[in-house]
Amino acid sequence: MTSPNARQFLIERLHRQLKAVPHIHAVWLEGADAEGRADEYSDLDLWLDVDSGQQEKVFTVVREVVATFGPMDVEDVYTHPHPQIQQRFYRSVGLPPFLFVDVCIQTHGREVVFGPADAFLALFDRDGVLKRGAAPTVQTKAEAEALISRRWRWILVEKEVRRGHPLEALASYHAEVLEPLTELLRLRYAPHKIGYGLKHIYADLPAEAMHELEGLYALTQPNELPSGMERAGRWMDELASTLT
Repeated sequence: MTSPNARQFLIERLHRQLKAVPHIHAVWLEGADAEGRADEYSDLDLWLDVDSGQQEKVFTVVREVVATFGPMDVEDVYTHPHPQIQQRFYRSVGLPPFLFVDVCIQTHGREVVFGPADAFLALFDRDGVLKRGAAPTVQTKAEAEALISRRWRWILVEKEVRRGHPLEALASYHAEVLEPLTELLRLRYAPHKIGYGLKHIYADLPAEAMHELEGLYALTQPNELPSGMERAGRWMDELASTLT
């Protein structure tokens, strides 16, 4: 089965079977499907709002739908950091290899409020579970200043370079230089996605910025890191000057 057809059939079967379960208050998609950027490499981010104590039954329904495409080859339980959310992953050998279902079930009663720029695609919502609210206030100038104020930590990169520890130098370069730079780029171009790191970065940043960022991430040798830090520092100053 080709990827576009498999994806559509999977969504339709999930919609049909889940809507017949009375304990489910809402089902929606997030990620690539909600943002209109699903391709042959996209998984399916499935979210459900379910009565307390009924989660296992609903996971079984989702698993049975996925299994209609063929034998299961992925059944993985993930411990979600939120206490009211349970998460599992399912895939069938009859589906394209990248089309696994990332299932998150939240206990009914947990409030779901999406910001104006947050993407979701409701399959059904019986009780008005899914709501939109105001965009969170982001103090971009203050956030930028806080990120730049921690630039003193870049000495941790130099320390490991001088010690001849290339792996630790590279880890510090990513953590202390590139991660704050990425947050500044998000403040400039996608302030509604602060804290996402590199997730969805190609969709959130303009191509020119991505090209420059890729170049900085491509540096892997200890003797390359000082020039990367210099370039990153200039860029951070430029970005900070544009934020208010």
